[in-house]
Amino acid sequence: DVVAGRWSRWMGLMWSLGVFLVLAGQACVAMYPPPEVVIDLDAPASDRWLTSVQTVIHEHGFDKSFGEVFASHNQSLYQYVDDTAREKLASKFAVLFPENAEELRGMSKAFLDAGYYVSYEYLVGWVYFHELAHTDWAHESIQTQRSCSGILVQGLDGGMVHGRNMDQNPQAAQKLTLQHTWVRNGSVVLESVDWYWFTTGVVTALKPGVASLQENWRLAPAVPHDDMMAALLGGAVPQVLLFRRTLLEDSESLTAVVSSIASAELAAPCYFIAAGAGERAGAVITRWPLDKSDVHWMGQNATNTSVHDGGWFMVQTNYDSWLPDPAQDARATRAAAALRSLGPTRAGSALGVYAVLQSYPVGNGATVYSAVMTHDVGRAAKKPAAAAAAAGGAEKAGRQPGTTAAGPAFALAADAGAVVVGAVAGAAVSAAAAAVEAAPAAGRAVAPAAAATAAVAPEAGSIAASAAASAVAAEVAAAAA
Repeated sequence: DVVAGRWSRWMGLMWSLGVFLVLAGQACVAMYPPPEVVIDLDAPASDRWLTSVQTVIHEHGFDKSFGEVFASHNQSLYQYVDDTAREKLASKFAVLFPENAEELRGMSKAFLDAGYYVSYEYLVGWVYFHELAHTDWAHESIQTQRSCSGILVQGLDGGMVHGRNMDQNPQAAQKLTLQHTWVRNGSVVLESVDWYWFTTGVVTALKPGVASLQENWRLAPAVPHDDMMAALLGGAVPQVLLFRRTLLEDSESLTAVVSSIASAELAAPCYFIAAGAGERAGAVITRWPLDKSDVHWMGQNATNTSVHDGGWFMVQTNYDSWLPDPAQDARATRAAAALRSLGPTRAGSALGVYAVLQSYPVGNGATVYSAVMTHDVGRAAKKPAAAAAAAGGAEKAGRQPGTTAAGPAFALAADAGAVVVGAVAGAAVSAAAAAVEAAPAAGRAVAPAAAATAAVAPEAGSIAASAAASAVAAEVAAAAA
């Protein structure tokens, strides 16, 4: 399960593509998926997230996972949110989103059963993390950190390849990262990979054959917390719940999904990146509070084609798409340069997109996971049985139900052409980034200098590394320099 090398901190998730990038810089990585958990929407709301809580605690313990994440953001945000505000949000949330509230109560009980007190009210506060972090309650470090990259590329098969980096502090968030398969009436209705799941929502999700979505932070001046509270108590939709609501409803086309998230009443600014199954089916939605938005479809209405829209690709980080990158954070510029260097043929694959995601500074010390998503309508019906088999295998192997080891995960990935979600922890990127920061004259690019593809051997669950992608990775490094 390990490709020979010195690094084994990265977490990987692959569902069915036959090749996958597994090396970055001079650091070889282990390929093993984050735990997979099925969310049964037909089960009682209070029971849906029990396995998710249990899985993380079983794998990592509470203190080094939830404990570190909670402590970090208590210091930067939640210690400043007064008790009255917490109580008002918790009470109103139960009225506005009763099903989610019941799920949070069940989650709180799951923590308590494991020996840790995490109140329903505190979890509700996390539902509104993005909104509260845009207020004067938040420490300035939240307002200024670079956070997330999105890449859309026209795929060689006529569909879209959607790459996403989740950048967040602390790095313990990678230990919370889970793959969720959402099932209703025995059919897959949603797939996601995230660490925000303990809010009952997601910010990286895919409805097979319809749309893949991600949310990126949008930098903006802090607003008075009283104004934000008024908007939230008035019914604004939490950003973290928007994808779940949109994709689980009758949104059967990318156009419908984009229209829904572009017009939803929000309380804080953000960016949404969306891709569908068709040709050039990609869009970046820039959101302001309330229902104001700007929708930029791939190849249309481009105002900054030198960076963000190349006609066959789009890049979005944390700045408005009609503006150039700031000098201190050139992730979009570097990603666009790498894509152009690779060209449509090599960039139009999961491997090409993944290589760009891992090139510095697109991939950096704050990258918690990376995801590459593509569409395959035919795999949805097969997923529940596969997920059930994974859970059953975990029980036989003595692992917590809901977790997945590398071998079984690759065995389940045998169906060709399925959705690919690569969740990759950022330890190696962090080390490489630090090296570059220490020696800027040596070049600003850190990318796979000797990359490899992983050929899946389903029966053995093994990874056979090859040097087929080394030239691709080297070009990414050169382009980003």
